[in-house]
Amino acid sequence: MAEGRDALQANGGPGAQAPQSMRLIANLHQFATDVAPPAHHLERSPRPPSSAAALASAAQSLGSRARLHEALAALAQARQARTSYFAETYRTLSEQRAQAELNRKQNAQELSKAERRAPLEHKDIRLAPGMNLTAEIKTGQRPGPIQKAGSESLRER
Repeated sequence: MAEGRDALQANGGPGAQAPQSMRLIANLHQFATDVAPPAHHLERSPRPPSSAAALASAAQSLGSRARLHEALAALAQARQARTSYFAETYRTLSEQRAQAELNRKQNAQELSKAERRAPLEHKDIRLAPGMNLTAEIKTGQRPGPIQKAGSESLRER
């Protein structure tokens, strides 16, 4: 029977993990005692420690708690710095993308205006940007077919 138990432990059976789990529990217990506040901090009416050894252990406990809080603060600060860096980079790239999109739209509009022709006094005239308004002022009528239809429908009303 003992041989079977030894074989199970050697092959990674349930008994093989017992020493590792015991060490893990011992390490966690040691960490908890290092970080946990002394018992006199948990009471409602705090009373000072009665001996020098208790005072030394309280100081050591406070020191380890302070180190823990410093480490947590450093981690939080690093996380905040990383988050703000990513947010700033994303904001900058978003602004650049929006500006590029606006430039593309403006260039497309300018190109379509430059390529557009309008019938004016029985001639096809190539319109430059702003020329549509100039043609309307000179002739007294809107040169674009859609604009003509819009003004005609307004006149009919």
